[in-house]
Amino acid sequence: MTSSARRRIAAAVVGTLFVVAAVTGAVYALLRDLSTVRSSLRSISVPYALAAAALAVASVAMLAERWRATLTTLGANASRAEVRRWFMAGQIGKYVPGGVWHVVGQGELARRSGIDRRVAYSSVLLSTAALLGGATVIVIGGRAIGADVSVPWWVIAVGLLAGAVALVPPVRSRLVARLDDGSAGTRLTAARLAALTVGSVPVWLVIGVSTWCVAEALGAPVDARTVVVGAVASWLVGIATIPAPGGIGAREAVLVALLDDTLGTATATLVALVSRLVFVAADVACFVVARRGVSVAARRAASSTASD
Repeated sequence: MTSSARRRIAAAVVGTLFVVAAVTGAVYALLRDLSTVRSSLRSISVPYALAAAALAVASVAMLAERWRATLTTLGANASRAEVRRWFMAGQIGKYVPGGVWHVVGQGELARRSGIDRRVAYSSVLLSTAALLGGATVIVIGGRAIGADVSVPWWVIAVGLLAGAVALVPPVRSRLVARLDDGSAGTRLTAARLAALTVGSVPVWLVIGVSTWCVAEALGAPVDARTVVVGAVASWLVGIATIPAPGGIGAREAVLVALLDDTLGTATATLVALVSRLVFVAADVACFVVARRGVSVAARRAASSTASD
């Protein structure tokens, strides 16, 4: 067995353990206060639930747009429709244990469509680093906007470390060296990387508001600013927890910990789980649409080739 195969198996095992631990902890928390859980589910607000779903789908489209902005920064030319198809088709890979399959999926689809391999793969990593940097901006600014949530220092440290991948000069220089085609050095400036980071802030606000809509749908009385900052902090940790597929377990644990004092463990757990289901459904829906788009594009290309 090769070393790469062993690493894949180890990643799958660790990822599976993350999922098992998360499910076990969530079930235990819900069973401890089953009456509260039942009451919340019986009185769920359909309008808020639909709003949460719509915002989740919108956030996926916005994430695709942030990747497109990164590709453009690196000098790649691709239409918005193409990038959305690549992104949404590859996005489902984040649920595979190991934490790198969405990078492989998105990067490979872009490469097969004519984007330089180095740019295609590096753009996914760079976009992720910029997103984590944007999440950190919201988490740090949480107090300034009146959020009643105390985010642990280590969560902020995770975001700053990830953001450093994009912004610290030595790291940026190494990335430039990998991408160098004669003009990468002029494209990958600190100002443009900072713009990518700041540009991701609206995405996180939409994700946070979607999570707040979930809380409102379940009748959980909590301030919107608190949920937004808590949700963004949980995503930050979830993305950075590479072995966990889709951040499963890590994301929910952080959100529950941050909302526990306000909502109680059972309600906070329910909000975290329902929010997870909403975003998984959004990813799956966008994946189905993307697959259809890829099929249509392939048929058109084949038809065009045949006619020539």
